[in-house]
Amino acid sequence: EGGGEAGAAELTAAEAREVVEAAQAVRKAGKSAKQAVHGWQIELTVRANARGRGDLCVLDPRDGQKLHSVVAVERKLGLSSPPTSDAEGGAEAEGGAEGGAEAEAW
Repeated sequence: EGGGEAGAAELTAAEAREVVEAAQAVRKAGKSAKQAVHGWQIELTVRANARGRGDLCVLDPRDGQKLHSVVAVERKLGLSSPPTSDAEGGAEAEGGAEGGAEAEAW
């Protein structure tokens, strides 16, 4: 456990981009591969008879969390924002959230 923490320091923006780019490259190559970038373990396991499709697993050395997509890695590193729900936006656009704010004000 303690050995993985040595490379667990916060990444610079450039290092974070390198981790994402490495995950993208491994995914795009379409063959089983394993590599480490700034302490992050990146692995692609290609499924049998899947023509290069496989399962991506990126391990965050800071907390041990396993991420299974490039987008998840981007979000974890703060390079992408979480998705917003269309349903929530629709309620606000129709005045649902506004009505609640008025009720609190009175």
